Amino acid sequence: KHEITVNQVKKIKEKLFPGNQLQERHENILTFYSKYGDDFLATLFKQLDPFETKFMLLIEEEST
Repeated sequence: KHEITVNQVKKIKEKLFPGNQLQERHENILTFYSKYGDDFLATLFKQLDPFETKFMLLIEEEST
């Protein structure tokens, strides 16, 4: 059971820190912009505070 939990945490870490780097150093904003358009930028402006020192997670909703 402990091994399952450790593996789940490792998978989450790899999603957030691909190649042991911050995701924004690995992913390109154009990928998300091409998928979501101006709505993506509006969400970023609404949710992000450039002076905040904590991490922000934006979770992609699954389409039905």
